[in-house]
Amino acid sequence: MFLNPLLLFGISAVSVPIIIHILNRRRFQRVVWAAMRFVRIAMEKNQRRIQWEEIILLAIRCLLVAVLALALSRPMLSWANKAASAFGAAKVTAVVLIDHSYSMSQIDGQTSKFEQAKRVADQIVSNLPSGSNVAVFLVSDAATPLVPQPTYDLLYARDAIGKATLSDRGSNLLAPLHAAIDLLKDHASPRKELYLVTDTQALGWKQTGDIQRLFSDARKEITANLIFVGQQAAMNLGVSDLRLAGALATTNRPLRFEAQVTNYGFTQVQNIPIKLSVDGDPPSEEAVIDAIPAGQSKAISLYARFKTDGLHTVTVRLAPDALPADDSRTIVVRVIKQAQILVIDGSPLATTPKEDLETKSYFLREALQPVPPNLRDQFYIQVKTIARSGGEGGNLAQAHLDDYDAVILCNVPDLPSADTDALKHYVRNLGGGLLVFPGPDAKPQYYVDQLFRKDPFLPAALGEPRGDAEQAEKFWTFQTNNYAHPIVTLWNDPAAGNLASARFFKTATLQQLPDTTRIVLRYNDGSPAIVEHTFGLGRVIMLAIGSDTAWSDLPVRPKVFIPLLHRMLASLLARQDDYLNVKVGQNFILNTSPDLVNKDALITRRPEDFREGGGKPVSETRRVSLENDRAVLKFENTNVAGVYDVQFTTDALPWKFSALRDPEESRLESLSQDQFTQLASVAKVIHWKPDLQIVAELKKENAGSELWFPLSIVALILATTETLLAHWFSRSK
Repeated sequence: MFLNPLLLFGISAVSVPIIIHILNRRRFQRVVWAAMRFVRIAMEKNQRRIQWEEIILLAIRCLLVAVLALALSRPMLSWANKAASAFGAAKVTAVVLIDHSYSMSQIDGQTSKFEQAKRVADQIVSNLPSGSNVAVFLVSDAATPLVPQPTYDLLYARDAIGKATLSDRGSNLLAPLHAAIDLLKDHASPRKELYLVTDTQALGWKQTGDIQRLFSDARKEITANLIFVGQQAAMNLGVSDLRLAGALATTNRPLRFEAQVTNYGFTQVQNIPIKLSVDGDPPSEEAVIDAIPAGQSKAISLYARFKTDGLHTVTVRLAPDALPADDSRTIVVRVIKQAQILVIDGSPLATTPKEDLETKSYFLREALQPVPPNLRDQFYIQVKTIARSGGEGGNLAQAHLDDYDAVILCNVPDLPSADTDALKHYVRNLGGGLLVFPGPDAKPQYYVDQLFRKDPFLPAALGEPRGDAEQAEKFWTFQTNNYAHPIVTLWNDPAAGNLASARFFKTATLQQLPDTTRIVLRYNDGSPAIVEHTFGLGRVIMLAIGSDTAWSDLPVRPKVFIPLLHRMLASLLARQDDYLNVKVGQNFILNTSPDLVNKDALITRRPEDFREGGGKPVSETRRVSLENDRAVLKFENTNVAGVYDVQFTTDALPWKFSALRDPEESRLESLSQDQFTQLASVAKVIHWKPDLQIVAELKKENAGSELWFPLSIVALILATTETLLAHWFSRSK
């Protein structure tokens, strides 16, 4: 093969010496003079010798031109040709990609797939031809550079491979492969090699067709080598989810956590023990899941009690298996002593018990604190009620909303502009929660113009009510099954009661739902009854009814109204704590005190038991900056799952957060034979085993030695020979 085949046309320059030779012969003119007779006699004696000398010089000159043209076209010999080894291997520019997604932590034999991949990568780099250069990246759903640009220091590259560590990121190989090929295209080299060392998990090859086209487009310049390590596991159980199950996280009461365990294997698994622990203490709750069929999930409830407020960690664990990364899951929970709720009543505040019974917020306040009056000061929900501002008043603007965890609008017709702005600021900038019961007095025009169209504050536009509250024969109920939103999944269990027992005789219509809006619950006719969406840092939940009995009997059905109301409040507060549990690879962002601007924070990742060496704590420093008038601490290096502790250099309270794995990465499905065939059509595919000599396998088809250097030596010899012979032939005879 030739690296510069167009330069082979240079061989046509062989005609140049021949043309010059012919033209020189035509330059002689015949002249007759007296002494010519003696010269002719001498020429006839030497003519044959002179002709042979000219032919020899002409042949050498033509051969010299041909050899130079061949050298410039850069021919190569295959490794299969033993003659190639006599000239030495051609230099290579290589990019080595090592999969470090958490599926590579699977134990295959005595070591993990990741350790096998590092071993293969080390062999590849150590056997590159002398003078080669190499870049090394760790890949998952993103590329992490170990050696970002090709280096000639192969020992440095091998050292970087030896120090490489696993991440907990998921797999998606298209983007990293794109980046690697672009890097190789930017470098001029006779040989460009791409090596990807990964497992056979299908998840990372979802865009097999796109990857095939990528390799196909680049194959004239780049040779792609795909090395698959490890065997497909037959069984894997993983904790796919862990969450606080719809309750307010307050102290000194049992809180229910829902753990979801998924059987990613191909056979049913029975008698699965699971344990829950708080703050790294010994397990406080244990249970056994009877059985999980192959490919299915099962949720189980576990309980924990917190004696103190603040940030706590909750961990669930399974028995170890071949893929240890998903055998545990840890979340951070913010526990408070009491939730502070502000209720804004659209009717005037009562001065007597009888008047209080007639206020629009009476049933709401009773449901928020369903205990005797003498116990309400100690109850975990504290309620303050204020009347709606009249005229240009600004009760909300002066209410110090940041002291409250959630605000409830109860049959509020409208609000002054100052209160409207204060409420939006509270939700958007402070992360507050808002619960809206429109009720009969709500003015749709205000809700639509000021809270929906002007700013996407509400999750729906409030339409005109429908139905007749004066008749009892016609009514709506909540949907009877298929509860998907976390607020209402509790009622998928028949033992939790019947949501559809409540009757609604008149209801508002919720219209023009944006794409960001989620429907929490529908009526039995399919129309939305409760909707929610996030707004800035906070969350808004909107109902199609009021909080009193004017339109429905929901408030007097405590087995439905009380848990539904409390779970909606828990959802509002959970939004405030979303930042405490981020996905692996996602930035952690903490809005903190302005006093901490330009102060440093030490962020330490706690070790995990399954990692090689037991896992060592890793600490990094980040500085609090001012962004959009807010003090913000950002931390982007969340590639490893687990708990991260945040300690400020000042006396500020310490913080913590957790990075959670994507459970999809636990899936065991391997690439299909069709996918392997697709990839083999554009790349060298090797299934590595411990006894396989990877370098010998790669050399079977790789290009071998480049011949430009020996051809250059031949050209130099020819040029020297031509010079010496020309001098010898032109001497006096």
